Formats: sequence, C-alpha cells, structure tokens
Amino acid sequence: MLYHYIVSCGKGAPAWLYGKIYVNMVSRRKKRGRRNRGGHFSWKWAALPALLVLVLGAWLLFNGSNDAPLQEGHRLYGLPLYQPVQRVASDINALLFSRFMLPSLVTLANKEYTHSAVASHFEKLALDPARLQLTEESRVRVYFIGEGSGYVNALGVNLKGLGIDEGDPRILFPNANTRLQLDRAAAMMSSRLGRIFRRGLGKRSMDAPLMPGDFIDLGVLPAGTQLNFFLIAFDGQGHNTYSVLKERNPDRIDHMVAMAVEGTSYLLLSFEDMYRGGDADYEDCVFAVEMSMDNVAALIGKLDPWRRFKQIMKWSVTGGVVFGGPVMVLFVRRQLRRKRLKQAYKDASEAIKQSRPREAVTILRAVKEQADEKTYIALSRLEATALESVRDAAELAALYDDVEEPFKELETASLLAGRAQVEADRMEAFEPLRASWRGRESRPAEWLVLEAEALARRDKSAGALALLEDKSFEDAPEALRLARMALLKAHGAEAQALLDRAVVLAPHDPQVLRCLSLWQESLGHPDHALDFWKQAVHAAPADPFIRDGVAEFYRRQGRHEAALRLWHGALAPPTLDIIWTKFLFWRRVACPFPAELSTLSPPPGELRPLIDFMRGLPENCLWDPVRFESGAHAHVALYGRQEVFWLRLLHALQVQNEAEALALVTLSGFGIRSWHPVLERSLARILTYRRSGYMGTAADVETSCVSTAPVFFEMLEQAAGCAAGEPPTWFMELLDGGNAFAAACACAGWKAAARRLEDPGVWPRGTPKFMRGGA
Repeated sequence: MLYHYIVSCGKGAPAWLYGKIYVNMVSRRKKRGRRNRGGHFSWKWAALPALLVLVLGAWLLFNGSNDAPLQEGHRLYGLPLYQPVQRVASDINALLFSRFMLPSLVTLANKEYTHSAVASHFEKLALDPARLQLTEESRVRVYFIGEGSGYVNALGVNLKGLGIDEGDPRILFPNANTRLQLDRAAAMMSSRLGRIFRRGLGKRSMDAPLMPGDFIDLGVLPAGTQLNFFLIAFDGQGHNTYSVLKERNPDRIDHMVAMAVEGTSYLLLSFEDMYRGGDADYEDCVFAVEMSMDNVAALIGKLDPWRRFKQIMKWSVTGGVVFGGPVMVLFVRRQLRRKRLKQAYKDASEAIKQSRPREAVTILRAVKEQADEKTYIALSRLEATALESVRDAAELAALYDDVEEPFKELETASLLAGRAQVEADRMEAFEPLRASWRGRESRPAEWLVLEAEALARRDKSAGALALLEDKSFEDAPEALRLARMALLKAHGAEAQALLDRAVVLAPHDPQVLRCLSLWQESLGHPDHALDFWKQAVHAAPADPFIRDGVAEFYRRQGRHEAALRLWHGALAPPTLDIIWTKFLFWRRVACPFPAELSTLSPPPGELRPLIDFMRGLPENCLWDPVRFESGAHAHVALYGRQEVFWLRLLHALQVQNEAEALALVTLSGFGIRSWHPVLERSLARILTYRRSGYMGTAADVETSCVSTAPVFFEMLEQAAGCAAGEPPTWFMELLDGGNAFAAACACAGWKAAARRLEDPGVWPRGTPKFMRGGA
C-alpha cells in the first residue's frame, strides 16, 4: 500500500517515481505505435494444428521406428536377417499404412486367397517371376498382413538369385505367425470399431511374434532389381523351401500368388506352405509390398507412357491449389481491403470538404484497424484533419497516443493535443510532441506559452518566466505572451502593466481575457474576474478550455452547483477528459447533480479508465480499490490524480481507517494546487491530533480558499495554537468525536461528502447547524 501512497502524492513524489511513470507511459505508447496494422490473424486458429504437430512430433521422437519384440532368435539354414522386424506404426509411413491401408488389405486377402477363389482365377493371381522386377528406382517395404497356416514359416527375399541356394538370400520374418489368423482378423476389421480399436488382434508371444502391420524396409532399390521372395515352411518334421518359380519348388507347382491393388502402390502376395498344394487356399503367409505406383502399374502391364507428363501436371495443379489457393484468397482479400480502405478515404475526404468532420471520423474509425502501417498513418492523418476542424483537443490527444506521425505535419492539431496534455498534467506526452515542432513552428508564441504553462504546472515558475521573457512578438501573439507572463510576476504593478499592454494589443483574445480573469481573482475581485470570464466565453463559446476555466472559477468560489452546470453542458463533443473527471468527482463530493449520461460517450485517452471507474461507482460509494486496480493497473499516472487522492482519502475516513487517511494526506504533494488546500491541511491537523494529541505547526505557505464556514478552520487554527484565542469546549469535543471529518467537509462546502461521513446521533451539544454534515 505504501507504493500507492507515494504514487498518490503527485507533485510531491520523488524523482524516481516520475521516471517510473514516464517509462511506463512512453513505452506503452511506443508499443501501440509498433503494433501490426491490418493483421487479423488470430493465434487461436493455429493452436490446434500446432498442438497436433507437437503431439505427433513427440510420438515420433519417443516412439520412432524400432524393433518388434519376441522375434525368433535362430536362423534357418544359417541365413542372415535383412534387418530386425520393425514394430507396426513405428514411423509416420507405417502409421498411415496401419490406419488406412491395413484393414482393406486384410479383408481383401481373406476374400481373394481362399480355395474356391484361387481355383476360379488362379491364372490371374499367378505372377510371372520375371515380372517381379522394378522398372524404376523405388523405396520398397514389406508389410506383414496375416496368415492362416498351421506350420511355422519364415519369409525371405533374395535380390541376387532364386531360393536359398544362390545369390544373397536373407530372412525378412523369421517366424511368420500371428495370434489371430487371417479369417478372424478380417471379420474383426470389417466393422468400424474393429478398424479403430485393434485389441482383438491379441498380443505377441514366442509362438506368434508378429502383428499385422509389422514391416521390413528394404531401402531404395535400383531399377532392374528382381524381387525373389521365398518361404521356408516347417511342418513339424522337416523344412520345404518355396520360391516364385515353380520349377525350383520341390513339388514343381506354384506356391506363390500375387495381385496388384490398383490405384495404390501395393502388391498383395501370399504363399501356400503345404507340399503339393495341400488345401490350396494360398493364405499361409500374406504380405504386402510397397513400391512406387509406376512400378505397380508396370508389373500389371498398365504403365502409362504419359505418366511423367501427368505427374508434372498433377503436382502443378496440386501445388497451385495448395499454395496458390491460399495465396489467391489472401490476394483477393487484400485487394478487397485496399478497395474498401480507398473508398473510405475518399468518402471521409468528401465529408470533410462538405463540413461533416464527425461523419468523416466515424467512416475512418470503422476501417482503420484493417489497414497496414502506411495506410493506417494516412487514415490517421485524415482523421486528425477532421478533428482539427472541430478543435476536438481530447480526441486529438488520444490519437497522438496511438500514432504520432500525422502530427508532424499538422501544427494546429498538435497545439490542441498539447494543450489537452498539459491541462491533464500529462507532461511525459507533451514533451516529445513539443520536441517534434521545435525550430520549425509557424506559431511560436502559442508553443512558447504552452511550454511555459507546462513548466508552471511542474512548480517551475522561475523557469517559465525566464522562457517568456526571452522572446518577443507582435500584435496578438505578443499579447498572449505578456498576459501569461503577468500571472508569473511577483509585483502587482508590473503584472498590471503587462496586462494593460496585452489588452491594447488583443482586447478580445479569449486567452488574454482568461489571464485577466485569473489576475482579478488573485487580487480578491471575483466580480471583475467573472466579467472577464464572460467576455472570454463570448469570444470563444465552443472552446472547452475556456468553459472548464469558468467552471473552475465557480468551484474555487464555492459555487459548486454553477460549476457542475457548466461542466455538464460541456460533456458533449468537443469536450475534454478532465471535464468528465471533474464533473463526476464534484457531483459525488460537493452536491448531487442529476444528469443522464448514458447517451454521452466520454473521449478516449489516458483518463478514460478513471472516467469509467467513477461512472460505475454505486451512488453511496466513494471508492472501490478492486475495481480501480482492474482498470488502472496499466495507468500508473492515475494514482497521482487529485480525483483519486480525494476519493481514497474520503473513503478511508468513511470506513474509519484513519491510519491510511493520515498516510495519504501526509504524503500529498499538491500544495497550493490542491483543490482545497485549507481542507487538506485541516484534515491533516485533525488526524494528527486524534492520533497523537498534537496538531502540528503553522503552515509554511499561507493558502486561502473560499469555504462555506471559515469559522471552523479559524477555530482549528486556534486549537493548534497558530491563531489568537481559544476554541469553545464543544469544538474540542467535536474533534474527539465521530463527526470531526463530516464537519470539516461541510464547512469546506463539500456537502455530499459530509453527508456520507456524518453520524447524525453523535454531534456535541452546542455544535452550530452550519457545521453539521447533513444540514
């Protein structure tokens, strides 16, 4: 909480805090300026595909191609393994095969490799061994599909000869047996659930180590390679070896059949393992050979001579659809967006020419977020031009926070935005704006006065005066400089002389009249000050800064209802965010003011979170720390606002948290710029007295502020020993009681706050009616 106390001290905060606030605000503005214009891609659409890719990548990383367990260890006839048998679905190709091809091949083999089916079209299935030759280079894989044998079989391949007696015979599957035979596996996979869930295939064992989908990768084989498969069958008594050529078989009959699965890259092959054909069902060892589709087409005599051309055309079309389609969609969308933005720019320009600037702003804001960086700046420049024509300073200041480039060419818009920044005490935003025009301004007097105002608001009056004295102008600009300089002079005669010269040069300039009003008020002539304010309003009836100045004059005179009436009338555009914050604050602490705000929209900008916070506060509530933090956590400077300071202080008094209230009022640094320095100092005295019995010393700087009942504050000074006389007994009882703060607020003219702090039943006897909070 101490951090918040320090932040709330405003002008009294240490230098490191200003640095923190400055870095926070400027970095956020730069961040907004760097954002990607026109980009509508939402990362949520990429989340699911990215997650799937990550899951698949992790699966492949930790479950990559690996050896299938439980394969038979001995080698028949001492033949070597081609490579260890690879587990089903252990790489991406095997996974795709297992999910999409295996069920179809199992059911197809069960249908085609039966005794009756083979007998009816054996010539179709019997493949000439000379045709099991690769026409072109291809990667070749052998997948185990199933078996319906009673023997123990081993499948092998010889790429350099026939059988096992020549060339380089190698074993593919040492034990080509599986738990669930082919007919039962086909029955299971014919159902939808069976295709998805494979638990019905059983588990591996030493007698049945293979699973459908286990495979051997033969690698990339060159064109001309002969695929000479062989089967070693063990019937329990001896071994027989069968190859693709019947003349090399011991019984001189065909033991292998094969068929191509048209439209795919697979051959489906199988062996009959019984001597002399046995049951002739040719389903004793079924396997699939994967190769290129051109090789499969060549094996069945359907190789298309135009295949290369067709492949090029197919991949061209596919590439065009896959890559060109999205590119074309993006191109069309971009063209439509450009057309929409161009039309919006044209419509807005026409609206400005026809003196409809507000309509132009609406048109531009409807499409700006679709623009790229360059177009966004162009649209913002046109928006600034429209806002400049209606002199909407608050909207211009908010636009400058969003994008700075347009203001490098629009001096009037920059002056209006700068004035709004200074009035809102946002010097960290004003400084770079002023720097961007230094040395090239065409209205140097206005920039000079604005810069001096910024220095004065930072309690650097000497620097402001030196700045003003260093330059001189002619006519109205000189009048503006003289009038502002007069307010900084310590000697009355000299200041009056400067004002007289200013009036001669520009008698109807609203800023000169404003300075005259403030001067007369400082001399204690409120009637004369009000006359000058009325003249300023007549000279610039739509200037929100002048209307705010008149309302502030009424507030300082204790005429809160009149001030609220003026602020309320200035809430519609062009308005200022400080007008909104003041109206919402003073109607809550000074006097209720009925107003229908639902039809009005406050201006954007750094104070918008504070405006929304105060609009959402319940009627009888002064502060809600949770709601404030939720809206202001990214706006550290809001803690230094007087609205926030006073609402927090009054809330702490309302909930009787006097320790927090004392910390707040002690660390406050508003000084003479406080909205009620007398009340602020008095609350500090009362809180200190109630805590320690001591009221403090006399103020270092005398301050004055119009109060409804100044006698209360005079008695408080007497009680503190800072004024002659003794306060009455009932006054000391009041300070010790529960209504001390309600009385202080009531006597300061803050009637609404007093009613919220009042405890009606505990007023000391003798307390005047005018000091009672609800009176």
